[in-house]
Amino acid sequence: MRSVPGVVQVSDEKDVPAAAVKLRFILEEESAIGPVVSALTSLQGRIVTLQKNEPTLEDVFLKLVGRSLSSDESNL
Repeated sequence: MRSVPGVVQVSDEKDVPAAAVKLRFILEEESAIGPVVSALTSLQGRIVTLQKNEPTLEDVFLKLVGRSLSSDESNL
């Protein structure tokens, strides 16, 4: 799935029923959702739910600065 255009990162969650796998994708942009769905269905995957999440302000801050404010407070 990492080779699908627009996919930045893929992670899976182990705490789901044995017959299911929960995948989390980080995409470059929303238009990558279509190719991801096509790739999953071509692999005989079944999508039970699909949820889109926008990055939080903290996510954006971490990406720009590289560390959280709370890590600065622990160094005091």
